[in-house]
Order: sequence, then structure tokens, then C-alpha cells
Amino acid sequence: MVCRSGNRGSRLKRAAGGRHNTSGDGENIWMSQGTRRSGAGAVMWLILAAERDRSAEWVYRGLSRRGMGPIHYLYPEELLRGARIAHHLSSTEASFSIRMADGRRLHSAAIRGVLNRLECAVDGSWWGAREDGHFTASEKLQSVVFSCLSCLEVPVLPGPHFGEHQPGRRTKQQWAELARRAGLPVAARASSAAPSCSGLVLFDRFFSKSVPEQFEPACIRLAALAGTPLMGVEFEKNTSGVVFSGICLCPDLRAGGAPFLNSLALIFQQVAKRSAGSGGGGAP
Repeated sequence: MVCRSGNRGSRLKRAAGGRHNTSGDGENIWMSQGTRRSGAGAVMWLILAAERDRSAEWVYRGLSRRGMGPIHYLYPEELLRGARIAHHLSSTEASFSIRMADGRRLHSAAIRGVLNRLECAVDGSWWGAREDGHFTASEKLQSVVFSCLSCLEVPVLPGPHFGEHQPGRRTKQQWAELARRAGLPVAARASSAAPSCSGLVLFDRFFSKSVPEQFEPACIRLAALAGTPLMGVEFEKNTSGVVFSGICLCPDLRAGGAPFLNSLALIFQQVAKRSAGSGGGGAP
């Protein structure tokens, strides 16, 4: 696994505080310290994903092993079954609270980071369909969840958008043009070939076992141009060599391995530390 990002990792370590440890299977992990696990003012993190999203489950286990918690894994069907969402909006502030059917209570003021994988679930049955021109319960829930995520001032990765709320959905041609602007080689003609290699961008870090090193800065620029801090970038091989073939907003995060989990934990923990000192949230 290759991960390059200059000195960002060391800066985050100093900001977050913590220690390195080695798990039973030899994985080198970063253990965060100082997270308040319970009681008044306890911080928390959210993972929004389908019930059997392997990447989301892997992140949940990985962050838990790094000393972070509580982490609440919520899936769409669970939000539809007895959850009560209160969303407060005014001209000066926005907040929300969720009371789950199992008794859990979540409040926006306590959230220090969100992994939003709901885009991966847009084809699931929970989204429902329009009936006689009326919105189904699941469609109304989409709007409420999107509005709630949009009011957070902490990292929501890759963003609050999903489904119909995806802002400015881009065509393959538009993504290709954005990739050219970022400095990536793009095939003259669109292809349906399967990707030959891919990588993950997380803010200004890039994770890949196979993407040529010279493409890494351009991949980070592409994510910045797209306004998407977490995304997969895919490449294919043709007669011109390795060229950009597309992006993935629901990449297999497991491809990033322990370095990706370490970086994600440090980013989330940095926000928690800064919030503890300022009394508020904020993205890195």
C-alpha cells in the first residue's frame, strides 16, 4: 500500500494526540486518546450505510480498534423503523436530534464526523418509488437526512449528498474534462473497459497499490476540483498507456488498508480535539 501526502500525517498526529499500536494480526494502527465515551457532552461519530456494506463494516471495526467511540452505524431501514428525527432550523443556526427505536439518542452538537455511504444504497428497496405523484416515506426521509447532514460543521465524507440530492451530477464526459483540468491523461474516446487500477483520495492523501506514482498529485487535484474529499479514481490501459477512466463515489474503502483507517481516525479525532477546546465543531 502506498500513501503519500507530505507531512500531513505527522501534523494530524500532533494535533490529535495518541499512540501507535500493533493489533494481534500485525496491523499497524493509530490509537486515538482522549475521546469521551459516555456521560454529558460525550462526542460520537456516525456511519450511514446499507446494513451489509462491507466497506462501512470494515471502517466501523477499524475505528473502534483505534480507540474511537461511540460510533453509531445507522442503516436506512433502521431510520424508517421507529426512529424519531427532530430537525430545527432558524435564520442563525441549524441542529437535529435522533431517537432510535432501541433507545439510542444522537444530537448534532455531539457529532464529530460522518462516513456517508448512503449513495451506495440508492438502488435499495428502502428508497421506495413515487406513487400517484406523491412522495413515499423513504423519499421524505432522504430529504430530511440530507438537510440534517448539510447543517453539520464537521467532516461528512464524501459529503451530505446522495441519491437525488447529489449536486450537479456529472456525466462521464464531464468527469473526463475535470480530470484533464487536474492533469490526468484521458482517453480520446470513452471506453467501457473495466478499470485496470484504482486509488482512493482522502483530502490531500492518496492510497493505492497500483496507480502510477506520477498520477497521485493529479488525483488529489481532481478531488479538490470536484469538491469531494473522499472518492475513488479509476484508470484503464489502452494503446496510449494508463489513462483516467472514471471516478467512484462508493469505492471499496478496504483497498486503502490500515493507512487509510489511520488517516481517517486522525482526521476525525483532530476535529474532536479542536471542538473540545473551542466548544464547537469544524471541518479540517
